[in-house]
Amino acid sequence: FPSHDIGTQNTLEYFENSGSISGGVDSLGAPITLYDGAYKTAWATFSWDGTNIVISGGQGIASIVRVGIGDYLITWAKNFRTNAYRLNSLLDTNASGHGGAITVGSRTSSNVRIFTYAENGSTSTLIDPRSIWIEAGQ
Repeated sequence: FPSHDIGTQNTLEYFENSGSISGGVDSLGAPITLYDGAYKTAWATFSWDGTNIVISGGQGIASIVRVGIGDYLITWAKNFRTNAYRLNSLLDTNASGHGGAITVGSRTSSNVRIFTYAENGSTSTLIDPRSIWIEAGQ
C-alpha cells in the first residue's frame, strides 16, 4: 500500500478497494475513510414520450420511473451519504411557455420522488413536461 509519513511518526496508509479509497493511521486512532464510493453528483435529463421514460443524458442514475402523471421516482446508482443532498432542477413545461414547478414528495439517500406542475394563472396542474433536468449532489 502507498504510505506517507505525516511528520508525527504515524504513517497514513490508503488503498483502493472496489471503487472506495480507505485509509487509516498505523498506531493511533480508528481507521478513517477518505472516500466511501458514494456519488458526489448525479444528474439526468429525461422526458415521458407517452409510453416510456426517455433519458437523453446523465450519470449516476439507476432508474427513473413514472409513477403517474407528473409523478417520478428517481433512484440513484449509488446511495448518497445522507438524505440531505442538494437538488437542482429545470422544467420545460410545454410549447406555450407556461410556468412550471417541481416539488419533492420524498427523499432518501437512495432516491427522490418529484412532482411536476404546469402553472396557468392561479391554477397548478400535474403534467408530464417536455423535459426535466435534475441534479443531486453532496
